[in-house]
Amino acid sequence: MDVTQENLLETVRNIREMIKDHILPRLTNSECELADLRAITWPVCQNIIDEKLGLFATIPQKRKFLYHLDDTDAKKLLRSKGRIGNISSSVTAMEYQQIYSR
Repeated sequence: MDVTQENLLETVRNIREMIKDHILPRLTNSECELADLRAITWPVCQNIIDEKLGLFATIPQKRKFLYHLDDTDAKKLLRSKGRIGNISSSVTAMEYQQIYSR
């Protein structure tokens, strides 16, 4: 098959359409599902771990888990974990400082 300007443009259009109509929506859906699962499971599981090992014993693991999240999402997860574990907001703030101070 000879590559002509017309063939190339049509191929690029087809690829763009596939990405826009099929791949990006599925990627967005997967990201939303992951965020929902994270919001439901992490606070509960981390609270169980904190009760066994201590709130500040797993700071390196929390730092690693929260590394790729934006600040707002990380704070939301920590506050949710605090509510589940009946941890005061001041202690949750200290935990946040420990996680994000290097």
